[in-house]
Amino acid sequence: MNLKFWSKPHPFIFDWKSVLIPGLVTFLILGIYAPFGLGEMEDSWRWGFAASIAAVAAFSIWGIVTLLRVVVSQEYLDEKWTLGKEILLILTVLLLICLSVFIAFVSLGFSDQPIVDVFKDVVLKTLLASFLPVVILVLTEQYLEQRKQLKKIKSLAAHFPKESSEAKKDQTFPASNHLIVLENENGKPLAKLPAEEIILFQSEGNYLEVFHLSKEGELRKTLIRNTLKTYVDRLPAEDFFHAHKRFLVNRHRIKELRGNSRNYEIRLESFPDWVPVSRSKSQDLLAFFKS
Repeated sequence: MNLKFWSKPHPFIFDWKSVLIPGLVTFLILGIYAPFGLGEMEDSWRWGFAASIAAVAAFSIWGIVTLLRVVVSQEYLDEKWTLGKEILLILTVLLLICLSVFIAFVSLGFSDQPIVDVFKDVVLKTLLASFLPVVILVLTEQYLEQRKQLKKIKSLAAHFPKESSEAKKDQTFPASNHLIVLENENGKPLAKLPAEEIILFQSEGNYLEVFHLSKEGELRKTLIRNTLKTYVDRLPAEDFFHAHKRFLVNRHRIKELRGNSRNYEIRLESFPDWVPVSRSKSQDLLAFFKS
């Protein structure tokens, strides 16, 4: 399994179903499948034990996700969550379930085997019993999120400007019909560019790369020492869209949109690369084109 598989974007989804469904699956597996010799217990004891472990599973999920949200930012969860991290999170929850079952077996005397053998048996059977539900859960999340993103993309695409490239050349910027002054962090002017010739601003450490068109229509890059925030605050939002923490793009140059289970990407006229759109900016992007 290569690195590309583990780094595949995956939605970070946490709601009441994220707690209820794993707890319910745990309850049914322990109650019906009755691993670890639970079939020898009376029904009331077995279902009571299953309910207790299911509660531990649900609480473990809630606790781990709550801790995760304290340790890392919501932006990280939205933008950098991957399939590998999702699987690692699930394995952590399964480990807590294994420990809970193991402690219950040892403390209640359900098994007379050596402690090491009991632990191995619990881990093996828990992983085997949960393998299929985990695979179904991950694939379902991927599928549903892809469908959700596709619907959003279609909704956004319906609001894309339909003018031809020739028509766009004659289009004026309602709020930016002027020259934009490029200056360094000390306020020293370095260049002046017509707003309609700017493709995007890209943050690179302490510098800002400004991609723009020359009079001949060729793509050029001007490097200035400044922050992206300076131009996010300065330029009108109806003409320039803050698509990502590193990108501020000319909305009139957007020509194509695509997405996956984590975020969107847009393609700009005269610019070769796809530009990411933060997941948190998706609604802003929709409002942007509806305005």
